[in-house]
Amino acid sequence: MAESMIEVTFVSKSTDGFVPMSLFDSILKVFANRRSSKRGNPRRMPRLMVSHPVRLRATSTLNDQPALLEDLSSGGACVRTALRMRSGDSVVLNAHLSSAVRFEQLAKVVYVQRQQSGYQSRYGLRFVDLRSEVKLAIAQYVAEEQHGRKFGVQPFSHTAEPA
Repeated sequence: MAESMIEVTFVSKSTDGFVPMSLFDSILKVFANRRSSKRGNPRRMPRLMVSHPVRLRATSTLNDQPALLEDLSSGGACVRTALRMRSGDSVVLNAHLSSAVRFEQLAKVVYVQRQQSGYQSRYGLRFVDLRSEVKLAIAQYVAEEQHGRKFGVQPFSHTAEPA
């Protein structure tokens, strides 16, 4: 029995008519115009899952409110609080994560997740005009904590204290 070979050529319509394409080029063309299903920009900085008490102050009020810091990066944070905020609101985050990392930072609310049960909501915060030394301290804290967790060790210097 003789073997037969089938040749497949993919074509694309252009202004000059149909143009032959490779299989890879035809698949690439199909997916090239599709947008990612992810919203917004991917995270640019390492993020650390935490559970630290912090304080929040809406820029329109003078009173600090308790909150729980749920994750942290040198670009922003996620907090859970009973304080009602909307996307676009400005707040001041007051955090005391360790003896080396204590900061009070202006942030903008970038997303809101209202909880169906309970009175607290989650808020994504993006830091505004973060000073370079604070950014570096947060980045170092995140890196050290991630490294310690990777090996099951938590540095002594990073015991959380209330803000």
